[in-house]
Amino acid sequence: MKDGVEGGIRTIMIAAGIVITLIVITIAFFILNQGQNTTKNAIAKIDKINNQMSEADITMYDGLEVSGTDVINAVNKFKSDKTRLAIKVATNRNTTGAWFLFNGTTKDNLTVAPATSMTDATDPANAAYITPNGRFTGVVDRDTNGTIATLTFTQK
Repeated sequence: MKDGVEGGIRTIMIAAGIVITLIVITIAFFILNQGQNTTKNAIAKIDKINNQMSEADITMYDGLEVSGTDVINAVNKFKSDKTRLAIKVATNRNTTGAWFLFNGTTKDNLTVAPATSMTDATDPANAAYITPNGRFTGVVDRDTNGTIATLTFTQK
């Protein structure tokens, strides 16, 4: 009888050990899964911050009032950065505006800008002339993918 009781106790202890092991393994998998979700969320937030930082040089003009000189400098900067961005400048003299770098009439399909050059923008005899001391307000517009496509400066 003693052997039967000891055998039963051993069986119960082995079963209890297996149950405890399974509980520990389940908890470990749960913690691992939570860690993966936290990591994925952190990576998504870092990507969002990186995108915002990379667009900051363009988005800073959204709603900002700048001078004509600043507009000319912005066009030159984005030209030298080789940024895929269509810049439209509408002046009091040319209310329809002139496109620089790219034509953003269709913001989802930017094409090479018409023959408006920075020489035209700095020539007072040209319709695309940007008055250096004029005041302009910038507006940033995105395409359907959420990428910044156009930057429009309108003279006040």
